[in-house]
Amino acid sequence: MRIGYIAPVCCALFLFPISTATAAEVSVKQTKELKGAIAVSPDFSQYAERIEKAHPNYDYGVKIKEVTSGKELKKLEWDKDWGKPQRASFSSDGKKLAIFALRYDGATSAKVFDLASGEMKLNVRHSLLEFVAFTPDSKRLASAGGPGASEPAQTLWIWDIETRKKIVTESPAKPECLAFSPDGKLVVAAPGKYGNEPLLVFCESATGKIIATIGKEEKEDEYVVDVAVSPNGKLVALATRRPSAADGIIKLFDAGTGKKIATFDDIQEQIGGVAFHPRLNLLGATGNDKTIRFWDLGSEKLVSTTRLPKRDLYLRLQFSTDGTQCATCTTIGDTITLWNVEVKK
Repeated sequence: MRIGYIAPVCCALFLFPISTATAAEVSVKQTKELKGAIAVSPDFSQYAERIEKAHPNYDYGVKIKEVTSGKELKKLEWDKDWGKPQRASFSSDGKKLAIFALRYDGATSAKVFDLASGEMKLNVRHSLLEFVAFTPDSKRLASAGGPGASEPAQTLWIWDIETRKKIVTESPAKPECLAFSPDGKLVVAAPGKYGNEPLLVFCESATGKIIATIGKEEKEDEYVVDVAVSPNGKLVALATRRPSAADGIIKLFDAGTGKKIATFDDIQEQIGGVAFHPRLNLLGATGNDKTIRFWDLGSEKLVSTTRLPKRDLYLRLQFSTDGTQCATCTTIGDTITLWNVEVKK
């Protein structure tokens, strides 16, 4: 393992204290399925639904709907065939929606809409785009790939949505997933699946400068399938996968030093998504064995395993801003399932 010196940068991230109380019991109960949904807002009040327009199989739009009633709030449409929305993301303030779309000929695009006006604020089209994610301040958008993103120079792009100014970050390989620090100053990217690429790369989101890396452990052929930064910026959680093994592993690192502080490997199947609880000292993960698991970060013990009604591979996990709910969604975004999360101390 190797890591650059990032403690002076990370010290500015310690904004939201995590509770040190140990969670004695976590109960998770399914409440709703949102069919056709590709994203849910941070407060879980709205969701984005993919709709098919006039020409089947290649012409699509998106509706914004109210979660509780299903009422349509806004319809987002475009004039040209820009492909099928695969997944999407609401901004932290809930005012914008970023859509990643795949066209029938393989072309991909990233689009950002203002939800109040329906205006498209940003549109980027290129065959090497991979996914979209907002910075915590809702002002910038990140995506892997773009022109120049083929071998040997892979890139991570970050756009200012209003000015459309682009920052290009060179990384050892195209990122498979990423997460931002709570203040948005750092982007943490997992740069590749195989080979000698590091597990993680830490970059300044304003400049694209790489300031640190965390390398793979010796003789481990693994890659990151999901990454999350804790609400106080102190911890980084990785869900990793090994091509030769069916079990999943979650690794917990100190964001300031790069030191591995915990490993959760009591999992019989591969992990799809990982997320920190926004208010409590809990880490959640979804598994291909039809489960949602929660670990207490203070004791590093598994405190809850909830069986899901059906097996969906590579589920992503998202908490509501108040932590009372969580959502699971497949990577292609067919259905979002909502769950109540009750913690008894």
